[in-house]
Amino acid sequence: MKKWLLIIGLLIILIIIVIFIFIKKPNKYVKNYFEVIGLTEDHFYSTVKKIYGEPLDIVYLEDNNNYFTAKYNGIEFFCFALQDGDATIRSVHIYNSEFRFGKKKIGVGSTKKEIENVYNKFEKIGDTLAYGFIDGFTWLEFYFDGNEKVNKIIMYENGP
Repeated sequence: MKKWLLIIGLLIILIIIVIFIFIKKPNKYVKNYFEVIGLTEDHFYSTVKKIYGEPLDIVYLEDNNNYFTAKYNGIEFFCFALQDGDATIRSVHIYNSEFRFGKKKIGVGSTKKEIENVYNKFEKIGDTLAYGFIDGFTWLEFYFDGNEKVNKIIMYENGP
């Protein structure tokens, strides 16, 4: 009887430890970051136009007209033009504080401390005030102003 109580007690302790690990350090903070900005099905420029309409401006790279940035109010989509007339989204640059991620609602305007509390571990990007983090299949870059508040977020699917 004591042996069974000991085994059950150890199993309960193990379950509590596993639950604590997943609560303290989530493997994935947001299931799909692109859903937050409205891209639920695919990551094509034609979908962006359906959601956001015509851009305020389109800027093409000087040395390669296949790459362009479609600029909207507080959000920009860096795209690669396809032969069929559409384009794939390579990255999304967010400047608008309306886009919030996860249960702690992080985004532009969040503090560096808030970002650290959510992601636990992230990498400094060069000599900038920016930090990167991989969450599932999304690479995120958080850029901070002099007051350590997020002023830009860049999202890449499958890394930069």
